Amino acid sequence: ELRFGLQWNERVDVWAAGLCIFFMLHGGQPFDQMKRKSARLLQQGRLPAVSWGSTSKAMTNLVRQCLVVEMRDRPSPFELLE
Repeated sequence: ELRFGLQWNERVDVWAAGLCIFFMLHGGQPFDQMKRKSARLLQQGRLPAVSWGSTSKAMTNLVRQCLVVEMRDRPSPFELLE
């Protein structure tokens, strides 16, 4: 939302948490947000390809929920804690 100048709310922090969790698990970002292809996919509401490797199902599920591109479809911080 911030990168594309869109309106945002606390769910932008959920996105950031997903990126941080992925980074802690893999030592890198899930995709390069600065590449044109990634930016185009994000603007279209689609997540670029992510290599999950040996990430557990539970962690993959958590990060996937955080990285829902459409903000209104992304869970709130409180929903993630339930």
